[in-house]
Amino acid sequence: MNEVDEERVRLMKLHEEEMAKMKSKHVKEENEAKEKFDSKFDLLTKRC
Repeated sequence: MNEVDEERVRLMKLHEEEMAKMKSKHVKEENEAKEKFDSKFDLLTKRC
């Protein structure tokens, strides 16, 4: 492989790692929002 191909492969790996981090963060935020909603919903349904 030449230098350009090696750099392209390195950048693709870096990009994949960053995308995985972003997906993980998004899933975590989504789960936290769902838990918050469920908690508020439970409080409302218990009051009625």
